[in-house]
Amino acid sequence: MNPLKDRQEYIDRYRSGEISETDFKQRLESDSELKQEFDLHQKDLQVIRSTAKQELKKKAFAALENHEKKPTPIFSLKKAIQIAAIFAFAIAAFFLLQNGQVQSGNELFASHFELPDPAGERNANTQTEIWNEAMTAYSNQDFKKTIELLSPLVNQPNFPFTDRGNLYLGLSQLMQDKNQKAVNYFEAINAESSFIQDAEWFLALTFLKMENLTEAKRTLQKIADQPRHFKYKEAVETLEQINK
Repeated sequence: MNPLKDRQEYIDRYRSGEISETDFKQRLESDSELKQEFDLHQKDLQVIRSTAKQELKKKAFAALENHEKKPTPIFSLKKAIQIAAIFAFAIAAFFLLQNGQVQSGNELFASHFELPDPAGERNANTQTEIWNEAMTAYSNQDFKKTIELLSPLVNQPNFPFTDRGNLYLGLSQLMQDKNQKAVNYFEAINAESSFIQDAEWFLALTFLKMENLTEAKRTLQKIADQPRHFKYKEAVETLEQINK
């Protein structure tokens, strides 16, 4: 029996609506360890949903400046999008924010993708030490090391943060341009987990990046069918952009 995992499952059941808010609050008042875990859980969610817009803008300007040093008669957004990895996404995002136009799945991905920050550190056993090391690697954008550390960890049956680990693995694979592996990790997140909404959103963005508009629309529609989803508005707007 794993008390930490039991508390995690109880929080997930509350998030999914299986446990009422009244019952949950009553237990929080009497269970200090559950309250501590829930507070950390809330912090994780806030961090995961934070943005990296300043870094994206910085890379966009750097890529644009580099492009301007090379004389060319007409600037082609299509050619800019072909620049490798995140520089392509940064340039696309910069111009999309300027003119409000969306032309492809890759551009839609660039205009919406925001790389979340890592979760805070925790004090526990060896598993948590590896977790903290993985989060440090993720924070330093060493996605290869993040994958190396988290991959075996999430497969351990008693690991309490499997869904969070799968989310970070998906994001790390995505930043390595291993899009199908990212899809696999996002789809592995439990449907009743508190992180399922994040997984659905990043899954939709990954399909956009892959130019798989059929799956992107299906996933975005799934979000759009949930008015309380934290990305409901963006999903509706993105669907309208795809269907223009």
